[in-house]
Amino acid sequence: NAVEYTSANGVVSVESDLSSDIVLDVRDSGPRLPDEVLDRVFDRFFRLAPSRGVGRHSGIGLSLVKSTCLSLGFAVSVRNDPEGGVGFQVRRASGTG
Repeated sequence: NAVEYTSANGVVSVESDLSSDIVLDVRDSGPRLPDEVLDRVFDRFFRLAPSRGVGRHSGIGLSLVKSTCLSLGFAVSVRNDPEGGVGFQVRRASGTG
């Protein structure tokens, strides 16, 4: 998604810090998500706008990410970056090593 929705001149960064609880941090310089949908992006079949990427996206990718994370003992979150773009973080859930 980060690559898909970031312009050709944009930036996608992928980082991790295994010394902390951050396992994966993905940020892009693409368009921010409306604040009112941030809680819904992990819902199955949720799509911000049906016209975006018609035929290319089904709205299950982020739902699969969340399900996989939960089954492995991780938590995933989304946020709008203050400078623009969207960020996703996968963290160790409390009590996991």
